Amino acid sequence: MRLPIKYISKIIFVVVVSILAFDAIATMLFGSLGKTTESSEWNYILTLYIFLASLGAIALIANLKTNLTIFKIFKPIATVLSATLSFALLGFYYGGSTTNNNPQIAIITAIALGIVGTIFSLKYNQFIIKGVTSIASIAAYGFAFYAVTNASAYFSVANLFGGISWGIICLIYLSITINNLMNISNQLN
Repeated sequence: MRLPIKYISKIIFVVVVSILAFDAIATMLFGSLGKTTESSEWNYILTLYIFLASLGAIALIANLKTNLTIFKIFKPIATVLSATLSFALLGFYYGGSTTNNNPQIAIITAIALGIVGTIFSLKYNQFIIKGVTSIASIAAYGFAFYAVTNASAYFSVANLFGGISWGIICLIYLSITINNLMNISNQLN
């Protein structure tokens, strides 16, 4: 059985984008572990966690298949926002890492690539939507990883409320990850 070139190119694109996103998110996440609110990088770390949480949840909204009017209204907005955040996140990491972690260049690159993501998503290019969904899946999984490390930290000091709360957040983001991965699988067919 021969696979059409269009199908193969979709798979290659999603795999390449996923590798780039995994590298960026994993490096930033592991680099943020153990940092406290007193560290000079804390604002960047907090922004990373907000980006990861938002990106995973927004992509879920963008890919929901429902007849509820509230989701029909927000679906186009969620698609654009998901693409903007995905491109900005990758722009921040690769712009900063290629310039010896220069935060000004990283921010400028994030803004520039965020604008590119917005433009591409407005054209509703199916390649871009598939790539954004794969980035969002990895972002949701990254936030689930962050949540489980927080849950573990709270449980280790016998803070049950904090541990259970972060554990629930971890489970929610794991389900978002699975849902986004299923959407990618459906989109590739």
